[in-house]
Amino acid sequence: MKCNLVLALSSLIVSACAAGYQGCLERVWLFQAYELEGLIPAHLRTLGYGCPSNSWNLGTNRCTGQYQRQLDVQYENPTHNFAVPYVPCDSDANRRCTYEQLMNHMKTGRDPPNWTPADKVMNNGRIDARGTAIKCVDRYRNRPRGVVRNFPAWQVMNAESKKVPGENVHDFNEYTEMLGDKINDISDRIRSDSNRHLFDDMDATRNQIDIARAGDHGPFLVQAAQSRMTGTTIRTKDLGPDPVGNTNWQTVDWPRTIRDARAAGNVNINRDVKSFLSNFYRGTNLVDGPARKHYQMFRAYRIVGDKAFSCRGRT
Repeated sequence: MKCNLVLALSSLIVSACAAGYQGCLERVWLFQAYELEGLIPAHLRTLGYGCPSNSWNLGTNRCTGQYQRQLDVQYENPTHNFAVPYVPCDSDANRRCTYEQLMNHMKTGRDPPNWTPADKVMNNGRIDARGTAIKCVDRYRNRPRGVVRNFPAWQVMNAESKKVPGENVHDFNEYTEMLGDKINDISDRIRSDSNRHLFDDMDATRNQIDIARAGDHGPFLVQAAQSRMTGTTIRTKDLGPDPVGNTNWQTVDWPRTIRDARAAGNVNINRDVKSFLSNFYRGTNLVDGPARKHYQMFRAYRIVGDKAFSCRGRT
């Protein structure tokens, strides 16, 4: 196993639900993409469309039913009535939703009700991802269950699945990759000096999500490594302060762990690390099931990041 793969796997999150801060950042990231999509023609938009819960067919993974809306004259076919099963967030074609309106539109039983303008932080007319995510976490903490779960993809995106023909997008991993592709497509179409900051904001939020995933997962990874790699001193590293906690994020420092173990005489440390990570993230132990499930989530974000770099350079 190459070292970069060791580092990659160590960034995985094991919780069955999105960790609070990271999950809230993903909501901000969605809104930033939704805002960007407002700059392209209506017929190309896929975000901000939610399938009513009673219209989602679990058997076919498709949204059923009909929703009628008259297109506004600013679009290509001003007199065309079209029927789609998904309900758009904007109540008319002239207006785009605010952050709180989008959150209310996509809400399910997992989301706090009645989001208001007070639930976001603005900075020079742009949404502040960190500040808004912190407010989001506070909202969930006041809920009975107090957790932030991944929202259903069909609550926010109207698109055909690229992985399973005949289905609508419903897998959160595929949604994440398609959201990244959407951003890159918009970038290719309209990015200019006047709107470059919007793409920079989105890329910065995605980077924050990566850090938050590693930080939220850190305690689980450290504990598992310490308990299973007996005889090896597991070194840790600081990832910075947890924005919604009173401690700093910690995770395993794999390069240092490997280097120190080799210096102590363990010539098989690379094999040991490979074995631990493979079993932890790809094994059959039921206890590690959430980690295996979220391995695909990690890969989705890695793919999104690599494509963003190819499209816009280092972010």
